[in-house]
Formats: sequence, C-alpha cells, structure tokens
Amino acid sequence: QGQKQRHHTFGGGLEMDSTTRHLNLFPSKLAGIADRKAMFWYLNGLAAQLGAVPHIIGGAHRADLFLTNDHSEVVSPEWETYLDTHRPPFTEVVSVAACKNATDKDEDLYSAFDDGSTCVNIRQSLIENVHKFDHVDE
Repeated sequence: QGQKQRHHTFGGGLEMDSTTRHLNLFPSKLAGIADRKAMFWYLNGLAAQLGAVPHIIGGAHRADLFLTNDHSEVVSPEWETYLDTHRPPFTEVVSVAACKNATDKDEDLYSAFDDGSTCVNIRQSLIENVHKFDHVDE
C-alpha cells in the first residue's frame, strides 16, 4: 500500500502514510500465548472501530518481545510458530517518532484520534484500557 519496509529495529518500522490511521502496540509486560491472542483480538477490534491499521513492534518476527518463557524454556521469535500471521496485526509498527504516545491508563483509546492524530503508540495495558472504557460490547 505504498509503504516501504525498513530494518527490523526496535522503534523502526514502516514509513507512515499521512492519510491512514495507525495503531502501534508495544507490550506493557510479557505474558502467555492465550493472553497475547486476546490482546490481538482487542487490538484488531479497536482498530476496526477507529478505521485504523493495527501494528505490533517487531511485526511477525519478534514474538519474544511479547511472550514469557514461564511455560516453555524456548520462545520462538516467529509468531507463525503460534498464530496465523497472514492476518493483522502482524506488521511492523510505523515510524514511531511521528506518533502520539498513549501511556495514560485513564486515556480513552477509543478517542485517540479525536485530536487529529493519525498514529498512536499504545504503551499501556490494552485489555485493561478497553475494559475500563467498555466500548467493546457496544
């Protein structure tokens, strides 16, 4: 979609298209695969409601940034080991410097683009935020 791939570096990612909304997710903690699946479900739902494209740090190649090794000694860096990566959100984050940071747990992520922003870095517990503002079941 007219976007150029950059190197896989933390905070790197794709060039941002100024006309498309983007949600970049950075994990607030490591967790198991069931938690991550739920988090991606919420991310995709939030993105759909906001007309945005969801992204995760590391794209399809850095599951180790999200998964704990509490249940397995070895955590594969490849999401395809665990999930279908042909669907969102397994694309690298867009240019982080141009994005607004959402770190306040009291900020309603459903209104993240109301100020005209086109890119938001989610740096908090997505599931807790979505449940707090209770837009999921509407």
